[in-house]
Amino acid sequence: TFIPDNDKTAVGYYCKAVAHDPHFALAWARLTKVLADVARYSGSDADAAQAKSALDHALSLAPDSPDVRMAQGWYLDYVKKDLDGAMAAFSAVARSQPNNAQALFGGGVMLGHKGQWQDALGFLQRAVALAPQDKMFLDELVVAFEALRRYPEAIMTARRIVAIDPDDGAG
Repeated sequence: TFIPDNDKTAVGYYCKAVAHDPHFALAWARLTKVLADVARYSGSDADAAQAKSALDHALSLAPDSPDVRMAQGWYLDYVKKDLDGAMAAFSAVARSQPNNAQALFGGGVMLGHKGQWQDALGFLQRAVALAPQDKMFLDELVVAFEALRRYPEAIMTARRIVAIDPDDGAG
């Protein structure tokens, strides 16, 4: 099973952080997201259970935290495949923080997963407007443009990615 090295490294650091301070809600939230990503790649029930445990800790510490709600959204997407639940989590963050690029990105990804590409495009464009150098946001924007058969815009966006990181193969 392929697990990205940066996920393995992040898990180690976040585990150390929460061991040092078990009340560190942000670390629990970030651990949740990375463990959910690990579970997505591995398909392992044990990895999914670890992600759920981290989420439960984060929710017990700070249930209304935007960071915890974002982690919950990614957990629901990556582990539970609950697109509506994930969208609800991202939307809650976006309502309380309308300029939260991560929440807009999450909403755009969920809408894309549901095939609602025109709506996804709006979310993704707003996220990119707030974080114009974020390659992950730009990558997903390329996907949306391609899904909508807006190829010239997809190519222009891919070129933006290459301008940010010439070693990226997107262009």
